[in-house]
Amino acid sequence: MEQAVAGTSFFWTKKFQESAAFVIFAILVSLTFALAFIPYAYQAGDIALHIEYAKTICHFSDISSPHFLLQILLIGVNGATGIGYEAATILIMALCYGGMAVIIAKRLRRVAPQAKLAGVFAVSASVLVASHIFLQTAFVHNFYYGYVSPVVYHNPTQTLCKIFSVVIVYAYFALSFDERKSAALLVVLPLAIVLSALAKPSFLIVFLPCAFAVEIARATRSSWREVARNLALFVLPALIVLVFQYRMNFSASGAGIGFSPFEVFGGAKDVLLKFPASIFFPVIASWVLYRAGGFTKKLAFAWFLYGVGMFVGFCIVETGPRLMHGNFAWTAQVVTFVLYIESAISLGAIEWRKALPAWCAFGLHVIFGAIWFATPYFMLVGTYW
Repeated sequence: MEQAVAGTSFFWTKKFQESAAFVIFAILVSLTFALAFIPYAYQAGDIALHIEYAKTICHFSDISSPHFLLQILLIGVNGATGIGYEAATILIMALCYGGMAVIIAKRLRRVAPQAKLAGVFAVSASVLVASHIFLQTAFVHNFYYGYVSPVVYHNPTQTLCKIFSVVIVYAYFALSFDERKSAALLVVLPLAIVLSALAKPSFLIVFLPCAFAVEIARATRSSWREVARNLALFVLPALIVLVFQYRMNFSASGAGIGFSPFEVFGGAKDVLLKFPASIFFPVIASWVLYRAGGFTKKLAFAWFLYGVGMFVGFCIVETGPRLMHGNFAWTAQVVTFVLYIESAISLGAIEWRKALPAWCAFGLHVIFGAIWFATPYFMLVGTYW
């Protein structure tokens, strides 16, 4: 009896210690990534534009954009804490990164339960830093334009888009691929989809058709009941919001959607030359995983998302005055980010020695991501894009 009590006590102590470690990890990641947004928050640019819009909203009727979640959050944080809008932006972005780090670490812990927690935390934080390898244009101070970068710090709605993509993929995989029975996930998935649409629908416009295709394919081999449930969880809430947003966004502005490959990237030549710099790690990881028998359906879905997302990002444009805003290019960035995460998680499930070539490739992306993170502290913002 005493041994059982002692064992139970040890179990709860160990569980508490791990929970505490995750909390500390989230705080450290949040504090670290707050530094990434500080140089952009107090200068002219995307953050300043979003702040100015938030300041104009006093009533619901003042909302003129269909993607207003960031503004609501800014108004809420400002009202609750009294801090300025710039500091509120930094706080929200930092918390997004802390949340993403925890979700990724939890998923890594699930596929690699024997791995040391420090290693899990290191990979989870590193995949948030990892970016494109801009070596070929580094000496002419071209770190961003023409590349598909999975990491940007100057655009706050893209960070919101990223955290919701992480939540949506986690919930969808748990319900559809792992077939977990969880009432919480049945709430989390549609809620994250609605919030994602209100923040920035760049991820949703590829997730919805890809997930729909997967579910229809599954329906031919299994019960329609679970497929119908999954479709209802993400298709219905998304359609309601996106149709409303489309009408609000395009009917009022006179803009539309067109097909013009590589136009917003300045032409195909520059993009295609730089393209391998963004995809080096996922390609090596998939090759390693295939040889090791660890290429999973989840990673295949991430590649499916990536393929559709790159087509949208490279070829689909807004017509009219917002043509060169490149709003569909954000889709290419977020699916690249998701592919990095899924590649890292899949690698965590196989022996590290077999995965060594992929981890070396990953390390190279992390090094350039760290340079990208630190650059605004050594160069004027905008001079290195």
